Amino acid sequence: MVDLFRKGQCYSLFLVVRTIWPQAQALYSAIEGHVYFEIDGKTYDIGGRAYRLPDDLAPLEHKRGDPPHRWGGRDRRRLVDPRPQIMEA
Repeated sequence: MVDLFRKGQCYSLFLVVRTIWPQAQALYSAIEGHVYFEIDGKTYDIGGRAYRLPDDLAPLEHKRGDPPHRWGGRDRRRLVDPRPQIMEA
């Protein structure tokens, strides 16, 4: 799951986080191609609190470039339950 949210679904993680913490703000690094989020002055991603931040980290602008709400839709990986399903006869 960590790999999913670090490579392709980072904006989707931000949307989930924002449902719990509405004050969360999306930050974007074009160098890394990665979305971080800031809550109450602290920066996070799927790995937890981020202390080493890229130099180009800035508030995500939805009107420039590729719209972030489209990023996850192109990624065909999904979270699935890896346990085998037992079917009743």
